[in-house]
Amino acid sequence: TLRATDDFADGSVTTLSNSLHQANANLQKLAYRDPLTRLSNRLMFERRLGAAIADADARRTRLTLMFIDLDGFKPINDGYGHATGDRVLREIGERLRRVAPKGATIARLGGDEFVFLLRQPLSNGEASALATQLLGAMSPPFVVDGESLTLSCSIGIAAYPDCGSGDKLLAAGDTA
Repeated sequence: TLRATDDFADGSVTTLSNSLHQANANLQKLAYRDPLTRLSNRLMFERRLGAAIADADARRTRLTLMFIDLDGFKPINDGYGHATGDRVLREIGERLRRVAPKGATIARLGGDEFVFLLRQPLSNGEASALATQLLGAMSPPFVVDGESLTLSCSIGIAAYPDCGSGDKLLAAGDTA
């Protein structure tokens, strides 16, 4: 048993507790972040999608999902190597952050697939305008080690509840 006169009574228990709490918080962040782009990963996206759907149902409102698939990324990895591909993916993450509306969840699902989840419903015109901004953000060349690399992307837009929930919504965005 510990007594007030023991070594831990001097506040080191509090310090240890705080340190463990911080370590746990850091592990939680790592579990839900894509290590390359620092965007949300698939696990975090699925959690946020579930919460957004529950909220949309409660408020009787809609959600907008934008599925972003890079065109021509595989040749960059194959021709320039994975380190170059990783640098391009990090830059894509930065470009997506700059374009994302406030409150959007931006996630890298894996490989060259990304999504925007928008809790606010967008009209067709607003969704189209955001897609145009995304395309514009991807159009400048990516400069890596003096090489100018260009990519394009395809963007599919799906709405909840029109396209279903969960995997159906994601599949609808991918198909679009």
